[in-house]
Amino acid sequence: MEKYGLRVELDRKVENLSVGERQRAEILKVLFWEPEVLILDEPTSALTQLEAEQLMRAIMKMKSDGKGIVYITHRIDEVFQVADRVTVLRLGKKIGTYRVREVTKEQLLRAMLGEAAVQVQKPSRRSEGNGKPVLEVQDLRVLSDDGRLAVKAVSFTLREGEILGIAGIAGNGQKELVEALVGLRKVLSGRIRLMGIDVTNASPRVLSSLGLRYVPEDRRNVGVVESMEVWENLILKDYLRPEFCSYGVLKVGEAMRFAERMVREFQIQVPGVSGSEVRILSGGNIQRLILARELWTKPRVLVAHHPTNGLDLKAASYTHRLLQELKSAGSAILLVSEDLDEVIEVSDRVAVMCEGRFTGLLEGEQIGREVVGRLMVGG
Repeated sequence: MEKYGLRVELDRKVENLSVGERQRAEILKVLFWEPEVLILDEPTSALTQLEAEQLMRAIMKMKSDGKGIVYITHRIDEVFQVADRVTVLRLGKKIGTYRVREVTKEQLLRAMLGEAAVQVQKPSRRSEGNGKPVLEVQDLRVLSDDGRLAVKAVSFTLREGEILGIAGIAGNGQKELVEALVGLRKVLSGRIRLMGIDVTNASPRVLSSLGLRYVPEDRRNVGVVESMEVWENLILKDYLRPEFCSYGVLKVGEAMRFAERMVREFQIQVPGVSGSEVRILSGGNIQRLILARELWTKPRVLVAHHPTNGLDLKAASYTHRLLQELKSAGSAILLVSEDLDEVIEVSDRVAVMCEGRFTGLLEGEQIGREVVGRLMVGG
């Protein structure tokens, strides 16, 4: 940790770490052996900008020491930071190999996407005064799995038709806050109101019935049941609805037709909705499946925890577009992410979390990389 600048609390169980912290632990575990050849597959997918920069410095040091490094990433900027040569793969086929100093970002994007790169239009900022409150949190205190106070008197209001981003380095209480909001963790004290109704410590089913949906950080272990088929995962939260259930009997045909429609609308690449276990899908297609399941009901509130974690550029842009469409339809979105660029580009307002507290709540022209980054470390 001293050598490479990637820190993890050594006395905590890995199961209690956030995805970002687990990523740091995994990288440290590999670096500990000082390998001659290192293969890194999306190593920064769950790291903050600061942590990613620390990893880049470590990689450059290893490179200067004569190590061989294969670096797999969807992030174009990282290629230009660390690579000498780059090979582009698309749909399992090699498109080409280029010397980094002889290729442009636009050329790589065209090779990756098979089309001209589309510039994503940044959303216009809006003021806090618009829209009525749909989620109100007052003086919330939540414990971590090991009994520490992880969320310390957090208060905020989320309004309809807005995206409120929460930025912070992994391990600063975001995981516990999200789990308390969606009914997966008990609240120690404080209040949560959804649509004006006190839902403190309510069950996930009650929250879902009131219009709250959840895109989890850990898509494989929390977002889906990998041993179940695609159509089963798509109705996991809604199998009791009249569309899919009558007198306690599941309408399998209706569920299948619904699943096929979701696969088409959300462009999920699957062999079929039946006979295909979700475990065989790529991370990007699992994320599309989760988004389909959570968004088809047009939720009043969406809690999205690191929704583009590990996704390629095209899938991430697709996810951001869905969030903007949902916002335009009047839904309220709580976007919790350790990706600083994502939070800044997508959110109308940004709350910054450090050591379990909000260190700032920014809107409009206040939202900027330097300000948010400073607040993330307690500035």
